[in-house]
Amino acid sequence: MKNRLGIFLAILVFTVSGARGEIWSQLKPKPFEPLAHRVLTPCVTVKIYFENDSLEQRDAVEMGQHGEIVRVYPIKRCISALQLPTAALQELLKGPTGQERRQGYDTNLEGLTLRRFWVRRGVATVELVGELRLRGELSGLRLRLQVEKTLKQFRSIRKVVIRVNGRRDFDSLR
Repeated sequence: MKNRLGIFLAILVFTVSGARGEIWSQLKPKPFEPLAHRVLTPCVTVKIYFENDSLEQRDAVEMGQHGEIVRVYPIKRCISALQLPTAALQELLKGPTGQERRQGYDTNLEGLTLRRFWVRRGVATVELVGELRLRGELSGLRLRLQVEKTLKQFRSIRKVVIRVNGRRDFDSLR
């Protein structure tokens, strides 16, 4: 009984002294970082695919329409769980980070922005606009493979259609 009375008196003194308000203000989430936002938008790890000439071939994803070999390599990124394919595509368009560039990762997607993106019946359509900066042989195929591999990791996407400045036939461009 003495313990309960002591605890009650401590809480009463604590509340009356105003200390409760000081501690509560320290526990409140900051305006720019709401607690509810962190709880409702968990982070999901996805793969973003980039070129990297310095890596061994065993880690590569390959594609070639006419016998060409094009390789892109995955990098794991943590993105918001809301609208996963769109968020993954936006991460891809940001390009490699400084550290990833130092490791040899690269992309032809710089200079392009997402105009529209939608998925209908398993087909993802990506419309990109901007300056297309293709470098070297098979650059168009590398660009296509980066977008396709990044989006096809999601079960809802079986096929990817890419348009760059309205054109679908950029594979053969250099």
